[in-house]
Amino acid sequence: MNTELIIFEYFTSQNKLNLNSSKIFIEALNLVNSIARSLVKDANIKKIHLIGNNKSEGFIKNKKIFYHPLQKINAVFDSLKKSKNQAKMILIAPETNKIYINLAKRFRKRISLLNSDTQTIKMISSKIKTHDFLVKNKIPCIAIEKTNKSCSSKLIEKPEYGAGSEEIKFVYKIKKKRGFFFQKFYPDEKGSFTMVCKKGEFSILSCNKQRIEENKDSIRQVGLIIGGLEKYRDEIKVLANLISKSLPGLFGFIGVDIIRVNKSWKVLEINARFTSAHVGLEIAYGVGVNEIINGFYTKENLIKKTPKLLKKKYTSFDKC
Repeated sequence: MNTELIIFEYFTSQNKLNLNSSKIFIEALNLVNSIARSLVKDANIKKIHLIGNNKSEGFIKNKKIFYHPLQKINAVFDSLKKSKNQAKMILIAPETNKIYINLAKRFRKRISLLNSDTQTIKMISSKIKTHDFLVKNKIPCIAIEKTNKSCSSKLIEKPEYGAGSEEIKFVYKIKKKRGFFFQKFYPDEKGSFTMVCKKGEFSILSCNKQRIEENKDSIRQVGLIIGGLEKYRDEIKVLANLISKSLPGLFGFIGVDIIRVNKSWKVLEINARFTSAHVGLEIAYGVGVNEIINGFYTKENLIKKTPKLLKKKYTSFDKC
C-alpha cells in the first residue's frame, strides 16, 4: 500500500511565534525531523508532506519529502483528495489555549487524522479534567490542592491548558487564579514513558528519566535520559495498562509524565500526541522501536513487543 502522510507541527508551521523563545522552535523542529527521518525509511511511504513556515529552514532533506507553507495547506488537501494513494495526517500541537483540540476539529473536516479521537483530546488537553478522570478510574496521580490547610509545603502553580513547562512556577499559598490550579511539589524522581495505543491496547516504547532545572521561582524540564527508567518498566506497564484500558480513544504515539512518590509511580499528565522523547528513541532502543511506530502509522498495526535498551540517550530540548 502506498501511503502519503501530512505532518503538521504547530510551531514549525508558524512564521511568527507569540511564545517569545526560539528554544520552542528548535525542540519542535528536532521532533519533526526525527519523525520524518524514521518514516521515509518505510517502503510503504510514498510521500511525506511537511507543513512548514515560508522559509522551511532546518528541515530534513529527502526525495520523499515535500514542503508546503501553511498558506497552501488547503491546496495540499485538495491534491491528496484526488490522489489514488491513501492520505492521512499526523497532527502535533500544544494543548495551550486549546490549540490542539481546535486544530483537530478543524482538520478532521478535511482529512483522516492519525491522532486520538476528538473527545479524548478534549479531555486530555485539560489537566484538571485529566486529573478528575484519573481519580475516578483509580489511576495513581498527584492530587490537585484546593485549600492551604491540606498542604503546608511548597506548591506548584500550573495552567489548566498548557504544554511542557510553560507558566509553571513555585508558590507558597493558594490564590485562586482563573485557568490555573495547584499541586504539592515533590522533589522526587521524575520521568515519562512513551507508548503506542489503539482501542485500549498498548505497546510501551521507552521509559525515560526527566532532566529538571529548578530555580527560586520556577521549575522546567530541560531534557530527557531516554531509557533512564528502564529498570521500572514492569511498574510503568501497570500504569500504561490502566490508562489505555480506561481511555480506549487514545490512538498512536502517547507520552505520559510520571513521578515516583513513596516508592510508587504516579501520573502527572498525559500527552495524546508525539512528544520530544521520539528524538532519542532509535539511538537508545535501536531500529526495532521505529518498526513499531512506522508499522502503526502506515498500516495501523499495533505490534506488541518489548524494545531492548541498547544505551541511554541524553537529550536537550534547546539544542539542535
